[in-house]
Amino acid sequence: MTKPIIKTVFWDLDGTLIDSEHLHADAAFIAFERLNIPLITHEITPGIENKLAFAELTGLDLRNDLNHRLFEKWDRLVVDLVLEEININDAIHQSLELFTHFNSLGITQTVVSNSYLRLVKHSLQQLGIIHQVHQIHARDMVTHGKPSPELYNNALRGQMNQQANCLAFEDSNTGIKAAQSAGIVVVGIGKANRNILELDPQQDSWLNTLNQYYQF
Repeated sequence: MTKPIIKTVFWDLDGTLIDSEHLHADAAFIAFERLNIPLITHEITPGIENKLAFAELTGLDLRNDLNHRLFEKWDRLVVDLVLEEININDAIHQSLELFTHFNSLGITQTVVSNSYLRLVKHSLQQLGIIHQVHQIHARDMVTHGKPSPELYNNALRGQMNQQANCLAFEDSNTGIKAAQSAGIVVVGIGKANRNILELDPQQDSWLNTLNQYYQF
């Protein structure tokens, strides 16, 4: 693999920079229990946005006004619960080391997340890197979250860079599909199982160690 001239790095947040996927899942089920919302499954698709997760787990049609209001109540409670739990101890240190490396090279770094803006900002503050992040593209800033490419397309426009000069770091197939659909090369990272990630063997990569990145 020939290493391109990288001008911009796009970071997913949950499961990539910070080990918070389990916090979101725990908060979701606590909120379901508190609001007495019955479920049809307990399996959450990794990286999925809250609206899709709610529909997937409950089987409810969110085009129905009553169901949508119930979702909004649940959604607010989930966000509040996650905000209470996220802290620096959840940092994924390999990713933060790589973030620091890119920062030292003057490479622009942007966060592209399926979480809401206030959650993203709070997480980045806990990690101590919010002032090094050039831009944030969060779920509530677009019509469709990942796996739609809308977040990444907006991020590309914000950077005014070609896809060939960008890398996206993702830990889930939801995020990988979003980045790939926007034409961005993806590096799998984080705590996900490499064998279940749908990376393109012709251009995408899996990062086990920092040294592996330096050898690209």
